[in-house]
Amino acid sequence: MTIDTRAVTGDGTRIGALWAANLLGPVALLVALEVGYVLVQRACATGQVLPLHLSFFGCLVAALGGAALGWREWRRWGAVHAGPDGGPEGRSRFLGLLGLLIGAFAGLVILAQWSATLFAHPCQ
Repeated sequence: MTIDTRAVTGDGTRIGALWAANLLGPVALLVALEVGYVLVQRACATGQVLPLHLSFFGCLVAALGGAALGWREWRRWGAVHAGPDGGPEGRSRFLGLLGLLIGAFAGLVILAQWSATLFAHPCQ
């Protein structure tokens, strides 16, 4: 017996965009943390901090891209509070706004991680 895993909706919901908006920020945050740990040893040994800055910048762009995607989906469904009615509109508004907030918060945390590299040498 096979199961069809494709999410088919007739209401115009972009499920992939909503998933990406909600997951891109946290994934970028975790990648920034891990890559930062890996590259800080190299930066301390060689004095080359450019790869570290580029990795943080790339992860920041990815997190803000997730926030922008969430904003776009939220605006697509009316840019208002989801309300108690539910349905496809309420669900998509909620997930779009949630993706916007998660991506913005992840971007803020990536900036906080990056600030340690900007204001202090990696060997400290």
